[in-house]
Amino acid sequence: MHKTGSSSIQSSLFLNRDALNEHGIAYPERGLVKDEEVGFRHLKFSNSLKQHAFNEAALLSEIVHLNSLSASTIVISHEDLLRLDLHEKALKLLGESFNISLVAYVKDPILYFNDKYKEWVRRMGCALEPADFVLQHFDYLHWDRLAKKWESFIGRDNIYLFPFEKAHFRNGSVLTHFYDLLSHICGVQINQERLAPLMANQNTSLNNKAILATLLANKEPEHSHTGVKKKFLKSANQMRNLNSSGLLISRECARQLKARSWHAWYYLKTHYNCNVSMKKLDEYKFDSAFHSYRIRYDIYQNAHKKSLKKRISQLLLPNA
Repeated sequence: MHKTGSSSIQSSLFLNRDALNEHGIAYPERGLVKDEEVGFRHLKFSNSLKQHAFNEAALLSEIVHLNSLSASTIVISHEDLLRLDLHEKALKLLGESFNISLVAYVKDPILYFNDKYKEWVRRMGCALEPADFVLQHFDYLHWDRLAKKWESFIGRDNIYLFPFEKAHFRNGSVLTHFYDLLSHICGVQINQERLAPLMANQNTSLNNKAILATLLANKEPEHSHTGVKKKFLKSANQMRNLNSSGLLISRECARQLKARSWHAWYYLKTHYNCNVSMKKLDEYKFDSAFHSYRIRYDIYQNAHKKSLKKRISQLLLPNA
């Protein structure tokens, strides 16, 4: 799922293609969307399984291509392989063509939505407030339904679900845990010491103050003539190194997430022994400043003042 180390896993799989091929494991380049920041993931293949984009002939062609690869194991990776709108015919065709194992890491829903929201504001131009964002993406909470979508086609024994928590991983690394699991599934022993390490952190996030300035920029019209949008983005860049912490979602939103995810949490615990830890509400730290009108007003005033001063100076100074 999103924000569970997927960028590191995908980048490592891409970087170590040759080493993995020696073990009969392929990370196919066809259909990859290459993004240095978020990893090298199979976005096009994932999208082709969705109901609105499903094309049987195209998927059959993709299956033929995958079967033509000289590998005993093929790894396909994308965060949206766990979603409710996957086409059942697509899953049926895949289940009939391959012996499929599904691997997913599941995160505390409160932390999950908080981190995912920050990424969408930063990278996707999201202009929604945190609670509105949670409501729009609430389907990602239905872990039980997401798992059941695959169960009828590949069987529960072929689904591996794990909590995204360092305490559950050898060396505290999700990458180490993933390769251990891949070795188990494939029946080979991948020597992780021979794999090339990642050079830098993947998909780094911004602090809360920078996210707030970016959110205000996203709310501005794309073709605004005031220049305020650019000022907000400039302010966000200047705030990158400032200290700010805590959850951007509100305490009430977090309470609702805990309550509404209980059934799915219980399903994963009892059917997959996947016990996702969630703290008591009072143990979470919330960033109330993110929702402060005073702070937002100060950012607005600062941006407008700079923009106004620039426009005045342009009017007063004659053209060269």
